[in-house]
Amino acid sequence: MRQIAITVCLGLAVVAPAESVDFLGVELCEGSVDTSVTLPVGSPLTLDSAEIGRHGGLLMLLKSDKGSVMDRIDDLMEYYTGNRGTGSEDKLQWSGNQITGYAQLIKKGYAALAISTTDDCGTAESAPAGGTAATSESEKLVEPEEAKADATQLTPPAVAGVAPVAATMPATPAESPPTAAPAIDFTLKGKLKHTRADATWVDVMGVVVNSSGNDYLVANFDLSFYDAAGDLVCVDAISVSVLRNGQERAFRDSIRCTEYEAEAVATWKLQFAGGQ
Repeated sequence: MRQIAITVCLGLAVVAPAESVDFLGVELCEGSVDTSVTLPVGSPLTLDSAEIGRHGGLLMLLKSDKGSVMDRIDDLMEYYTGNRGTGSEDKLQWSGNQITGYAQLIKKGYAALAISTTDDCGTAESAPAGGTAATSESEKLVEPEEAKADATQLTPPAVAGVAPVAATMPATPAESPPTAAPAIDFTLKGKLKHTRADATWVDVMGVVVNSSGNDYLVANFDLSFYDAAGDLVCVDAISVSVLRNGQERAFRDSIRCTEYEAEAVATWKLQFAGGQ
């Protein structure tokens, strides 16, 4: 297993002390040593390790078994910073909402993400009165070279092929149906595209509309296929990243469907299963 060194850039902007920022359950602030990162349930990303860099930034090794790991991280950072990343397909950086981030691809499916902020943890003393505040702030200026974190050794393990577990079809409620039709929080816009990827997996692609009134970092759904007689062909879970209220977002995922035949699928149903 080879050691891969990456140099993570943690650019620090000069801002007045403020409250800490919540990032994936971590109190993100200058001097924090919290590494208790919690990814949203159903997130396509997996946390392999988390540590504090020498300059105080939060450094994570993330992986994704499906899709581009850099695209998945870009979705995550867009939710927290409000911006898509700038850079290349191997290196991206973000800045917004008191957060600075830098990601670098290590190898297929693995990327390092460094997060920093200049927000104060609430323990720093206020600047003395009498015009010394300007001097204090000028001392906070960080030269570009000094803002680079030390090279950190991250060793990604061998990627194991673990097949996702198929979702269980929810049981039909025993009570009588409501007299009034319930509001539809999520809908599929247009036609769902599906095609066999191999003997086990089916690639699916479509556009989901969020009318729930809530924003989701990750929204989880059960996608089910039915034949012309209305019988269930298969059902599995998919996830859509960064789905805001009123937004139409395209998704591409794969579901497990061993009995799939394209011509046999007459209808489909997308059911919300939760999110964060």
